[in-house]
Amino acid sequence: MTQLINKIAYIKQPLTYAEQIKKLQNKGMLITDISLTQQVLSRISYYRLSGYWHYFRQKNNTSDLLLDTFCIDTKFENILALYEFDQELRSHLLFAIEKIEIAIRTQFIYHLGLLMVRLAMYNPVIFTLNLQIINMRTG
Repeated sequence: MTQLINKIAYIKQPLTYAEQIKKLQNKGMLITDISLTQQVLSRISYYRLSGYWHYFRQKNNTSDLLLDTFCIDTKFENILALYEFDQELRSHLLFAIEKIEIAIRTQFIYHLGLLMVRLAMYNPVIFTLNLQIINMRTG
């Protein structure tokens, strides 16, 4: 593994939070609160946030290729708000999915229990019969 790592040419140098902020500013991002931005970068990371500011990159006039600069008036605070919105949305979705998962598992366990299938989770035949056993019971 070490030999493989030594053969990979990686030209990007690690940047401090201050250097990351300067890089964003040089690309045209407006950063009004340096302290907040540094705190955010230390919690979330430059790379993770890059997926959110990707949509704010300028496009080449002659093609759909994205440039390495930001659209006018791209603010770090807007990127952070988008990230936080996505985080909140994901939280709500996972909460709803968990309720659906529990309801399905409950029904599965209930019907297997009615069939008096003991230790069903250890019997692979039950799971390979396309639920024919349950269909026989529920008709």
